[in-house]
Amino acid sequence: MEPFIQESLRIIKRASEDNKLVVVVGAGVSMLSHFPSWKEVIDQFAGPFSEQKEKYSQNEYLRIPQKYYNLRGHKEYYDLLRDIFDLDLQSNLIHDEILKLNPVHLITTNYDDLLEQAIYARGLFYDVIAKDEEVSQTRTKKFLIKMHGDVRHQNVVLKENDYLSYSRQFRLIETMVKSIIASNTTLFVGYSLNDRNMKLILNWVKELQGSSFQPVYLLYLEQMLDHNSFDYYKSQGIHVIDVNYLLKEAQKYPYLERYRSFFQALSSLNLENMYQHVLKEEKLAYQLRPLIELKRARLKDLRLLIEDEVSELGELTLLETSQLKAETFELLKKAGICRVSSRDGEVYELSNNKKNYLMPPYTSILSECCVNEGGSWQHYDRAYYQFRHGNWSYAYDLYKKTAVEAFKSRQYLLYFLAQFNRYFVGKLIVSRLAPEEGLGVADEISQLNLELLYYHLPASFKRKYVFLADLSNFSFINQYLSEVLVLADDLTKGSSQLEQVQFKIQELFEFIDENKLVINHCQEVTYLYKKYIEMRLMQGAQELDSFTLYLMIHYMSRKELQSLIARMGITRLQTKHVDELIGYGQHVFSLLTNQALSKEVEQGIGRMRQTLLEVYGLLSMGDEQLIRMVRFLFSQVMVSTTIGECLEFLMSRTQLCPVIEGMIVQQLIRHFVGRHVLHEFLDVEYVKLASFLTGPNGELSSLVRMYLNQLTDDELIMLFNITLSDVREQIVLELERRWQSCFNFRSIQQAIEAQIEMDYQPFANGIYHHLQRAPKDLITVAQWILCQYLREDGFEELMEQDKKAHFLIHYHEGALLMIEDEWLFELPVAIHRQLAQSPYRKDITGRLIQNIRDGKAPSHWIKLFFDVYEHLHH
Repeated sequence: MEPFIQESLRIIKRASEDNKLVVVVGAGVSMLSHFPSWKEVIDQFAGPFSEQKEKYSQNEYLRIPQKYYNLRGHKEYYDLLRDIFDLDLQSNLIHDEILKLNPVHLITTNYDDLLEQAIYARGLFYDVIAKDEEVSQTRTKKFLIKMHGDVRHQNVVLKENDYLSYSRQFRLIETMVKSIIASNTTLFVGYSLNDRNMKLILNWVKELQGSSFQPVYLLYLEQMLDHNSFDYYKSQGIHVIDVNYLLKEAQKYPYLERYRSFFQALSSLNLENMYQHVLKEEKLAYQLRPLIELKRARLKDLRLLIEDEVSELGELTLLETSQLKAETFELLKKAGICRVSSRDGEVYELSNNKKNYLMPPYTSILSECCVNEGGSWQHYDRAYYQFRHGNWSYAYDLYKKTAVEAFKSRQYLLYFLAQFNRYFVGKLIVSRLAPEEGLGVADEISQLNLELLYYHLPASFKRKYVFLADLSNFSFINQYLSEVLVLADDLTKGSSQLEQVQFKIQELFEFIDENKLVINHCQEVTYLYKKYIEMRLMQGAQELDSFTLYLMIHYMSRKELQSLIARMGITRLQTKHVDELIGYGQHVFSLLTNQALSKEVEQGIGRMRQTLLEVYGLLSMGDEQLIRMVRFLFSQVMVSTTIGECLEFLMSRTQLCPVIEGMIVQQLIRHFVGRHVLHEFLDVEYVKLASFLTGPNGELSSLVRMYLNQLTDDELIMLFNITLSDVREQIVLELERRWQSCFNFRSIQQAIEAQIEMDYQPFANGIYHHLQRAPKDLITVAQWILCQYLREDGFEELMEQDKKAHFLIHYHEGALLMIEDEWLFELPVAIHRQLAQSPYRKDITGRLIQNIRDGKAPSHWIKLFFDVYEHLHH
């Protein structure tokens, strides 16, 4: 019996905290304030019939006030009732104890105003309903229903006709009472087991609910109930809470103390310790039950559920020896636990730390969003994929629908997560989409307060998922940020806590990603990811793991990565995941071929592609990996990337193997065939691939000879060094012929840089005449003279027109002129090598050092100092 009593108390308290408790208050509670009992009230009407009342049964007792009413009439009947209840009495401690339970509704068959007194004294708000007309006048969501009326309305239910006509006189109140009791946990206080009113109420609800009738609880204060009687009432849907099991020798105490023992037992009940009745070996599994519906939890969440020791790196030390089941290990893995040890020395290794973020299968954002089957959780997943696909308005509506369905079915975790995602998707719609697309959404999310939403959820849910409270106000991100910044500060002081930083960031990412929370785009979250990448590179980029690479690709732009790499002074990234990274790139690039991509998703994937190309250029690769990479990039040309991006990757390599040279030749042949035979439009940068070939190629020489007149100046100059000698001669003649008819200074400049030797005098004459028309090119020509591509003879007079040009020609003759650093340090390195041997070397070195000290020197100025001038400083 005692376990049943304790479980009943837990149910009542849980209902109290969940706003699901209804208390029905009977005459026994009013009698504590010295109001008359039901029988004593009847006796007040028995004056003319006193000699007969001792013979009356309980049902016949109702006829006494009926006979009085028939004999004396309506006025005298209610005059007597007012005399009976017009007592200057106050509410008692039990009224206060009832209100402490925070009942969602109160129902009473009493006629007095004691409950109203207690409510007003505590500053609570319950709408009092004592007649049908008051049902439509309610202002709050909590009711005190005086279902038997009260004296002031002269509608008291006491005499026989009142009961017979109740359903007609109190139709709305009867319906409310049935509905309220049918949908909540109900506790009867102040009633006996044979109370006519209680039985009448239960019969109403049983008729309404049938076999799904929810039992009610009744506080019993009399002599201990025998088991047969207990079982009988239980079969009738009445769970009796016998006070004799809560208070020893209860019958020796007055009724007030018997009542108080019940409320004290409720108050002392600790619902936090919900596993107190669980076997020792099953305790951990029981504690972990809240993790069943979550896809991923955090160490912080785990610490709030269990008493065992959890380290910052996901190691669990069991305080008690217990045999763990497979299901328990799976729940521990959800919380990031990678190792479990017990006091008896047994150690379990979990596989949490082996995940490769770059390996297939890749989550598809293009197929999952079309799934229509399944329950509420499947709808939640579908909304997430629609969000990822860029269909934000559709995702918003799906989250909204899922939240409604989840609340109706009391799936409060799903309800909370759906509302959480709905809020952040709504913010995206309002901030990034056109006003007409966000029509109505702005108003809805302005009224969606996640903190209040969480606060109003049932207490049993909040107790079970207390760790979700910090999601409602987004404080969990600030907590991570604070912890990571502290660790970052330690790292700058030489600490080796990088593993702990990575664990925290990986935990955050997986918690967001696996629970499908739509906040990875939020500025605070992306800042954390970028901060971690910076810390990872700061500690050395010798070996990057798949998680760090994944974050780089997804959350950094190309410019951000370039800036970070330059600031760190990194030239190469090392990783063992090169092959997986190439495969991941193929997956990302393939998405761009899908015509159904929304604008937002296409932009996001395009940014990822750019970052991937930057990462590829920084990676150290073996020959086989390099060949695979180049083959992959060439296969993407004209599909999702450009030949220019291929060139950028090739330029990041110092040496190319013969196989790659052969692939470049094939691409150049494709260029010739596509452009000159198939008349396709091809990227003009195709021909720049020729610069990566180490020597002449017969196939390409034949094509150049064949299409010599159709190639542009740029193409002829780029192809010059990879053609056979006889073709080179033809190229020079062709260029000279063109320049004689139409001088092209830019093409001349490219030819000089390509070290193409031309007939000097016509070449020099053309430049001289060009300078007379375009003096802006004087400095360029001065650089050619300095590098001995041109002779100074014939250009002296022109060089005098520009101080910078004059400086370059006469640098060996005098002091450094007042020339801007921005111009001086941007000169080619070849010129600086000559300046380093001139009288200017000390002045230039001093200016470079000053810029570096002032923090004004970009990275290539610093490189210039160390490559050319640094040894002079010493």
